[in-house]
Amino acid sequence: MDLLGLLLYFYGGVLLAHAVPHCVSGVMGQPFPTFWTRLRGKRLPCPTMNVLWGFCSAVAGFLLVASVGQFDLRSTRDVGVLAMGALFASLHLARLNNQSPFAAEAPPPSEIADDQNDLYYS
Repeated sequence: MDLLGLLLYFYGGVLLAHAVPHCVSGVMGQPFPTFWTRLRGKRLPCPTMNVLWGFCSAVAGFLLVASVGQFDLRSTRDVGVLAMGALFASLHLARLNNQSPFAAEAPPPSEIADDQNDLYYS
């Protein structure tokens, strides 16, 4: 496998990891910031848009991995490069979302406990 193929596997891992938070947030019904939200400074997209954004990322990542060369799950090099791309994207997303102006501050533990009790006893 040449360097270009490995680079595409890396970016396939980036896109596959990028799809996870968007799909999960969308399925949970919660908004999640996208690149365009940060760029334009607009409101957060709706959960449906996040599911679509995550699905497109997953398809693009799959196409990068499946259509380039012969990706082999038994090849340490192929899987390692894909995993490094996924790890890079995950760490990058974690750092960005921690500094996001959209990130809500966590409520005090007493408020969380009260909300949970309201759910159980209502």
